[in-house]
Amino acid sequence: MNREVRYPETISAAMLASSSGDSITVYPGTYLERVTAKSGVSLYGVGYPTINASGIIGYGSSIEIAGVHDILVQGFNIKGGASPVGWTHVEGIAIRDFATVGGTASYNITIRDCIFEGITGKISDVNSLGIPLSIYSLGDTRLGHTYLHDVLVENCRFINNNTSNQVGITAGYINITGNSEYVTIKDCYFYHSQTEVGYTANGINFSGNYTTAWPATPRYCRVVGCEFETPYTDTTLQQSIYLNVVHDIIIERNYINGWSLGPMVAAEGGNMDEFESYNVIFRRNIIRPCIPNYALNVASWSSFYKRCYNVWIDSNTIIGDIYLTDVNGQGPLSGILITNNILTGNINDTDLTGEYTASHNTSDTMIKIDNLYRQTPDWVVYNTQELDYNGTKQKRTRGAEEKQWIRRKPVRRY
Repeated sequence: MNREVRYPETISAAMLASSSGDSITVYPGTYLERVTAKSGVSLYGVGYPTINASGIIGYGSSIEIAGVHDILVQGFNIKGGASPVGWTHVEGIAIRDFATVGGTASYNITIRDCIFEGITGKISDVNSLGIPLSIYSLGDTRLGHTYLHDVLVENCRFINNNTSNQVGITAGYINITGNSEYVTIKDCYFYHSQTEVGYTANGINFSGNYTTAWPATPRYCRVVGCEFETPYTDTTLQQSIYLNVVHDIIIERNYINGWSLGPMVAAEGGNMDEFESYNVIFRRNIIRPCIPNYALNVASWSSFYKRCYNVWIDSNTIIGDIYLTDVNGQGPLSGILITNNILTGNINDTDLTGEYTASHNTSDTMIKIDNLYRQTPDWVVYNTQELDYNGTKQKRTRGAEEKQWIRRKPVRRY
């Protein structure tokens, strides 16, 4: 059954009356409510209706997807759900476990063609973060909990959100945390101006949760065909894509234009040695960061960071340096394979104590790509066949060709 909602009717009333297999079409208007999704019910917006739960007591989201499955949310303008009491952070859409404590996780979720703009933390709470899209699971499979899986975020726009709090912590426009797998971020646009917002922000954060969840790490995830843009004057440190305690991740065909730091792989595992980052592929990306020294980074900055290994950097165009470091040798890097890239800067291994392999001698010199590297490392088991946008197999080339696949997404304000 398809139900229709026209303002001042509420989406929540239609949701309450719906059952699995139903859809709800929402017409233009500003809906001041928190929508709690039900399994099997799809939400379609016509003309980008706004959902804004600011001021409503409860969870901090405007759309709450908690412990449910088979959900589609399409065509909405999402604002933050700032609860005046009881919830620290301000979220646009939250995809998480039932009751947020592990147990029953969400799965088979699609967020498509939505706009996230102007979401910010609460001024009254110094710890409050503004998080446009929060995806996480605290499930412990040893206790019989389920885990979050099969989430697609597609063709969404994230514009000038404030993901920093007043004590110096910075989150991402999209946060993927804890026991989660098969999360795909595809064809999305991220724009952040430090001048306009007043604070830094990360683009996408993948992060392990090494206090509650088990397995603790996001895995088998992809970021593909996205564009990250900031003014080139924004040189205060902020991450475009941060991969922290992850494995089997593919970052491909993205355009990072600005943003002070390019993608980074790290493992902030504290004193827990088993939480590492490994099996990560960067391929066919174009990376033009504001700070060229840190265009692409595999890093262990201190003893708090653990090991990163099996990282393949292949067929990218990188305007700047590849930075490899394991300061103090606390988290030695290994299995770093760098092939077929167009690189305008150096491979900076000044603080490197581990070992890596590359197709050429790359110690602090310019890289010249003379031939194609055609082998695939034996650790690559996830998504081994590279496909182009038309779904056909494509020969590997030197670097990424911009006109071949970039689809620019203009900033649209509503």
